[in-house]
Amino acid sequence: MCLDPMLDSEKVSLVTATLDIFLLYSIKFEGELAADLHLRILNCCLSFLRSSDPSAVYCILLWMEENLQKYLSSRKETTSNGSGDQKSDVNCKPLFDNYHLLFGKLNDPAYLSVIKLDTLRLCVTEDNISSILEDIQSVLQRKYKESAVCDRIIAILLDLSKDSKFTDQSKQILTDLLNSTQVEILTSFLKFLHLISSYDDPIFESLFKLVVVKWRQLSSSDLAVLLHLIANFSHKQPETATYVTEITKYLLGGTTPNSAGLKSLLLHSVTECFIHQPAEYLETFKQCVSALEAEDDFIIQEQVKWCIGRVSKLLNN
Repeated sequence: MCLDPMLDSEKVSLVTATLDIFLLYSIKFEGELAADLHLRILNCCLSFLRSSDPSAVYCILLWMEENLQKYLSSRKETTSNGSGDQKSDVNCKPLFDNYHLLFGKLNDPAYLSVIKLDTLRLCVTEDNISSILEDIQSVLQRKYKESAVCDRIIAILLDLSKDSKFTDQSKQILTDLLNSTQVEILTSFLKFLHLISSYDDPIFESLFKLVVVKWRQLSSSDLAVLLHLIANFSHKQPETATYVTEITKYLLGGTTPNSAGLKSLLLHSVTECFIHQPAEYLETFKQCVSALEAEDDFIIQEQVKWCIGRVSKLLNN
């Protein structure tokens, strides 16, 4: 085709414009012509992914992120006459087989590693899932200190765990990661637990159990997030009471200075736990109230009075 030389241009904008044309016709046509166009698209993308120029790779990945899912969706719609997903998988096999190009290199900037991982999610199949999960663990061991990369890997694993084809394998990796001693990984898990809107989500429940036992490894800011989760979820897991008691003793023990904000969050979390499970949290609630009543901070003192009033009103009703 007369457009083929454009795919070898050093100007990425010209390449992506040409890819747009190829993609348009690969969706419009069927048969060998569509397959040939799509193969040219993939070979061009794979060639750029091997480039040592981060900006060029990033631009191609942006194009792939925007258009690959569109192509796959169109193929599923036009091949619903029996072959279904299989045809789209065959058309993308060169990309699926070269998924390793979407794992960041050691010297990749974080922004490039993140977009590679975003595109990687589109390349997961039943044939390569095991290898991809192994590689994901390896990447996380090297780049766990890069929060954006760590967050994106956890997001991919959580997404895969919701797909029945990948649930068991991805959940096992999530469990293995939570047994890690790396605080950065725990922090990423807390972010996503905080974002999960439904506390009835079985994934939330299983991950929450694994995170709460690691509370001693958390920073003050992470502990604040955990306290928020405890306040909203502990009534569904009675065994959480032990950890709430331990956290309360730790924060009120005086061995480490804690901010008024963290103490306030502790007070409200313990109050919520007590309201839902009075018998389990009575002593913890009394200990928390007693300690915070003696604080010099006027705002803390007022919050204690408010919590006591709230509990009294609910118990009297």
